[in-house]
Amino acid sequence: MKKISALEVFSKAFYFTFSSFDLIFLIFLITGITNTISLIILSSYTIPTTVINEINPDTIAYKENEFNTLILWIGIVIFSVLVSVLSATIAYLYVFTKRGRKTNLLKILYKTKDYYIGVLILGLIIFSVFLIPAAPFLILFLIQLYGSFADLMIILFFILLAIALYIHLRLSLSLPIYFKRKNIKESLKESWKLMKGNVFKLFLILVLITLISLGFVFVEMLIISMFPPIYFLVDFFVLDVVLSIISSFFGSIITVLSISAHVFFYLKLKGKK
Repeated sequence: MKKISALEVFSKAFYFTFSSFDLIFLIFLITGITNTISLIILSSYTIPTTVINEINPDTIAYKENEFNTLILWIGIVIFSVLVSVLSATIAYLYVFTKRGRKTNLLKILYKTKDYYIGVLILGLIIFSVFLIPAAPFLILFLIQLYGSFADLMIILFFILLAIALYIHLRLSLSLPIYFKRKNIKESLKESWKLMKGNVFKLFLILVLITLISLGFVFVEMLIISMFPPIYFLVDFFVLDVVLSIISSFFGSIITVLSISAHVFFYLKLKGKK
């Protein structure tokens, strides 16, 4: 197995990302439209519901509205996850296609259907490991003993979180591997094998990406702070849409950077350019 440099992979992914504006724009378009639709649905439902609840909060309708709002939020979260998987599938196909070759976004979009379900299943498996730290808290909540073991539970939480992060990193290459093998089980196995001794290197890359992401958050806050009168002059819905569009743009960059980093990390481990 080839030795790998985390900084080299990050640098290559960084350069690739900022030379792939067509991909960034496409993902931005998908996520931006999704977020705007979600905001429209929420505002069109929650505002009238809030008015009704304030007028008469003791009616059966109030409880029904609470339940409907919960269902609405769950639906939007599921929809957002499905769209995120779509964006990730497109990005993975793009990265694999563009390496030294010309890309055709229409062909990539057409091929997305062949990989979408597999990426969705693998994504759910990889990220479900973060439910591990929640298990002891759920148990304690059920037996109502949290107050007696608060300090112990906090320590246990961080231990389980570290274990979950380790498992997540060991399995994280299964997504780029899937685009080569197209087999979920084999992709998970190969990722676990390839990541042996390389977990910290990938973790370092993800830390660098997280720092860039935090930098974008700072830029968003700076943009907002530069125009404080907008809070008083613009409708809150319009403001939410504007902020959502800005967030979608920065999020698209991070998506491409993260996915390209995983792909190049995998290719380096396999000894490919």
